[in-house]
Amino acid sequence: MDGATEEKMKISFLGDGFCADIGEGSYPYLVAQALDAEIISQGKRTDAIYNTYMKFKSLPDADWYIICVPSADRLPVAHEVNYYGKNEDGKFIHDELAVGEVLVAERDVQRGIDLYYEDLVDWTFQDFMHCTILDKLDNLLENKKCIWMPSFSTSFGACGGSMPNNGITFNDILFNMCNDDWNPHWPTQFNYLSIDNNKKLADKITAELKNES
Repeated sequence: MDGATEEKMKISFLGDGFCADIGEGSYPYLVAQALDAEIISQGKRTDAIYNTYMKFKSLPDADWYIICVPSADRLPVAHEVNYYGKNEDGKFIHDELAVGEVLVAERDVQRGIDLYYEDLVDWTFQDFMHCTILDKLDNLLENKKCIWMPSFSTSFGACGGSMPNNGITFNDILFNMCNDDWNPHWPTQFNYLSIDNNKKLADKITAELKNES
């Protein structure tokens, strides 16, 4: 129809904290700006692959899906509080959690995390569930345009190095880029990356989207 405006490309960023920031200067923002696209979702710090899978199922269709695949050792639990690493003192860390108006005591969450990962965890089970859900997400993305980016060595490594069948897979591990940028203020950086690495990643993704569109 004459005078009709072309609908913007819609991009869905899914996964963990490596695509949680979409503000000006972040690589998702730069990709959207370069392509005059609309971002319809972003990642969430600490998310496990299960969270990513469930979020995908709840979202409207996008033209492109950019997935930062979380570590296999993350465990989704009640109220979206997930294990995602250790402090320097060796204690496991987690999101602050508020249920309704009641702040759940940090020590109680900490105790549960410590008990599971120190006394109960079966790493074979962890890897199996991660890889099974990753495979299910891959199947849902059949015939859709997508880019997979491993956030950590276990993102694909837990699956014996098996890669998704659909879309494009980047080999560079995002956490390694994060290590290159490490400084005392790294939590304030967009997606844990420096300005320069946000731009480099944006350029790489933009090139792929332009090539495949």
